Amino acid sequence: MPKLTVKPSLQAYAETRAQEVVNKFSHIRPNGKRTAYEENIGLNSVQVSTTPKEAAKALLDEFIYHDQASNWAHRKSLLSKANKTIGVGFAFEAKPGMATQGNKYPDYLGDRIAVDLQTH
Repeated sequence: MPKLTVKPSLQAYAETRAQEVVNKFSHIRPNGKRTAYEENIGLNSVQVSTTPKEAAKALLDEFIYHDQASNWAHRKSLLSKANKTIGVGFAFEAKPGMATQGNKYPDYLGDRIAVDLQTH
C-alpha cells in the first residue's frame, strides 16, 4: 500500500463532502457538479454509543475487505499506487432513529464517510 500524505485542503474538502452526503448520498455535489477528486463514499448505521473512530473504521473495513458488491472498486481506488495525498471526512446524521422497511431503530444512527484522493 502506498504511503499517503494528509493534505489539509483535501482533508477540509473531505469533511465538507461527508456532511454533504448525509443529506444526499451522491458523488454529485449540491451545486450539481461532480467531485473534484477521486472519491469513495460510504454509509452505514451504528448504535448511538459508537464512537466516530469506531464507525469510520467499520466503513473503511467495508471498502477494503467487503467490497464485492462494487466489484472491489473502492478497494482498488484506495490502494492505488498512483495516490499521493488523502483526506478523510466523517459525519453522523443529526439524530438517531433510523427507519427502514417500516421498522424503526431508535438506538441507531446513520453515518457517512468521504475519502478523497489526489495523484499529485
